[in-house]
Amino acid sequence: MGLRLQLENGEIKEYKTARGVGAAIGGEVSECDKWITGCGREWDKVPEPYQECDHLECAIRAAVTWQLNVIFGIFFAAIAAISFGIRTMGPPKDIIIAATLFSLAFAVMATILLVLGFVEKGLWDELNEFKNNGTIKGIKAWKISEDTHTR
Repeated sequence: MGLRLQLENGEIKEYKTARGVGAAIGGEVSECDKWITGCGREWDKVPEPYQECDHLECAIRAAVTWQLNVIFGIFFAAIAAISFGIRTMGPPKDIIIAATLFSLAFAVMATILLVLGFVEKGLWDELNEFKNNGTIKGIKAWKISEDTHTR
């Protein structure tokens, strides 16, 4: 992986430094067009772990996507709540079934995005704690750079 940190207790934490970016095609977001790092490296496909840089700032930039996941998770949860609320307005049975299915689909998407967002937020918090204090969850840590992958 990109950045590797070893904790005083022997645990090794690994953080990605590359993030995928996509382009709007036909009104939809496509799969990642390229993978980039904050320092300017680019790939047309997912980089091999040994290809990523090991810069702390690049890992922090890659982890900042937690904000988008939480925002979209809240947005999908609101849509799910509104469509679920339509059921109580006394519409025909067909609309009740459609609203229920619609709200369930958006509730699942909201849950997935919120879980991913909070996992990434934890990584972002760890990286910023290391940057500011040299610790992760209060345990002293340091950057390691030995390459365990064959090229």
